[in-house]
Amino acid sequence: MIDIYTPEFIFGLLSTILIVVCMFLKTRENILLLKLGADVSWVLAFVVQGAISGTISMFFTAVRTFCGRNFVEYKSIGFCLWLLSSIITCYFWSGFYDIFSLLGLTFVTIAVYLKKAQRVKLFFILSSISWGFYGYFIGYFELIIFEFFITFAGFINMYLKAGETAKVLSQ
Repeated sequence: MIDIYTPEFIFGLLSTILIVVCMFLKTRENILLLKLGADVSWVLAFVVQGAISGTISMFFTAVRTFCGRNFVEYKSIGFCLWLLSSIITCYFWSGFYDIFSLLGLTFVTIAVYLKKAQRVKLFFILSSISWGFYGYFIGYFELIIFEFFITFAGFINMYLKAGETAKVLSQ
């Protein structure tokens, strides 16, 4: 049973809402600004859960999002933070399913350093799918639900964007 009255659920829901809204924004900077808010919300969710590795990894993700948004030319910062998050994930490795956590971290790192908004969204979709699988394997069903909505919103945005492009090309 999913308990929707817990602080971690509320923070996860807030994060999901922010990322879903990101999928419909047009500029990379606005997308990453909301993504930063979502990352901070996930940090708080992990803090109230008492999940040390998740808190640290999401903190690095928030810093990586901030740096990717504001210092896009310095990709080495993002790589170093990704490497630290990967080391933490490997240190706390619980099973084969942690590969999905690493994939999610990798896709998000790539996303925040891309310059085109649609590519950022595409990598958010890929990370969402990875996190959904991770949630399935660890039995965190709230995460599956959250990631489903993010993936669905991303696909809707891609569909709408393809329709706009087709309309322009047919004129």
